[in-house]
Amino acid sequence: KDGKIIVDETKLRYGKIVFAADADPDGQSIKNLLITCFWWLCPDLFTNGHIYVAVPPLFRITTRKNEYIYLRDAVALEEYKKAHISEKFLINRAKGLGEQDAEELEQCLLNEKTRNVQQLIVEDFRKTDDLLEILMGQSVPPRREYLLNHGEEANVD
Repeated sequence: KDGKIIVDETKLRYGKIVFAADADPDGQSIKNLLITCFWWLCPDLFTNGHIYVAVPPLFRITTRKNEYIYLRDAVALEEYKKAHISEKFLINRAKGLGEQDAEELEQCLLNEKTRNVQQLIVEDFRKTDDLLEILMGQSVPPRREYLLNHGEEANVD
């Protein structure tokens, strides 16, 4: 923990830090950079359960009644299609968070009842620290070797 910030739980003003980025690949890269930054500065925030990530929708369904339904990913889209096979609807990629109007942001990010937020839980400090060093550190050879050995495990959705 050399050079890292130590959290005094009694002085925290808020119990949650929520990262929010677009659902597209660029947004996922930004989310990963934020996670890495916070991990390197203060891993206690993760180990003590204070870090969350918002999962914005990737698709927006427009029904015949002109209502919007937001779907998280391709799996949710396929499930929706199967469940509504006889209905007509329009499928679009969801807008990025910066392009959404106030109502869409409320639905997708701000409203606790309709948003999708996941807590980031670290079960093994050393393993997480080592993996982030491999993937986000300055040394390229270990990252290249890791990606060659584990590339097929990547979720490319």
